[in-house]
Amino acid sequence: MAFPPRPRSVGRVRAQVRSVLDEWRIQDETVDALVLVASELVTNGIRVCSSANIVHVQLTMEEGSLLLEVSDPSAIWPCEVAAGPEDESGRGLLLARELAQELGAVARDHIGKTVCARFTLPAGRPGG
Repeated sequence: MAFPPRPRSVGRVRAQVRSVLDEWRIQDETVDALVLVASELVTNGIRVCSSANIVHVQLTMEEGSLLLEVSDPSAIWPCEVAAGPEDESGRGLLLARELAQELGAVARDHIGKTVCARFTLPAGRPGG
């Protein structure tokens, strides 16, 4: 899935991720966690991209887990910041780290990076 780096893309990402998870018949608390993390990671990607770039989102079901990958062409790496109680931003990576079983980032071969979040599927679920 490819999205222009515009704030309205975040809502489209949430809708498409929910749609894919629904197609895969995943309908537990994993859905809300994954949608929230996708929203946060895409928001971060949009913030560091120029308007001529694209943010890519990939969702893959692997044995027992779902892998969310958000790629952008920026050289700016994600980093957690100490957000104060009155700050309106700065909590996205903290939320992602709490909700995902694994969170990390890798450099892309050509340019930019991919931020990855893995979610374990409950036993007895498709792919779980």
